[in-house]
Amino acid sequence: GSDIDVLKALITLRERQGKLEEVDALLTRSIEVAEDDPWLLTRKAVTADRFSQSEAAVDAARRAALTPNVSLSELNRIVRVLADNDVAQLAGIESWPGVRGLSVRELHGLIQTLSFSKRSLEYAEKIATSDLVSDREGGLTGDTALILIGLGKFKEAVSVLAGVLASNPGSVSDQFNLGVAKWGLDRKPDTHI
Repeated sequence: GSDIDVLKALITLRERQGKLEEVDALLTRSIEVAEDDPWLLTRKAVTADRFSQSEAAVDAARRAALTPNVSLSELNRIVRVLADNDVAQLAGIESWPGVRGLSVRELHGLIQTLSFSKRSLEYAEKIATSDLVSDREGGLTGDTALILIGLGKFKEAVSVLAGVLASNPGSVSDQFNLGVAKWGLDRKPDTHI
């Protein structure tokens, strides 16, 4: 309880002071006491990544990712660490306990983080097309279409956007994205946009 809170405050202070070696040592000791704390594990992953300790970064990130009370902010950091060090560790992201508890708006934010790199884009697609989104009101069809375009899946993107535009033909951004998807599919721009 309060001992961990004091250690977290000290870790935050040392981070601000740029004393990363001390932060790393404090994190290691703190995790021995609170081994499933996503705040500590996420910071350990980020700190290990800064020190180019890939194995330790991936281990801490995976442990943090699998805790049910991980925050969106922590998930975004975890995703970046895993994408940079071992992108295959993102497999199954749509079933991580913390991801399953996110709102559609929060899922949108996580998808944006996953979309920063071609290597992690396929995992953004897994979330965008999962039951996490499709079973909820206000899904992420625009995100899904952009991810498909980014992955070069132009035919699928055209299909998604055609469905969206059937219900909302006045959406300029969706019309533009449809034009881009058709351009990718046909290898020539649509001059009728």
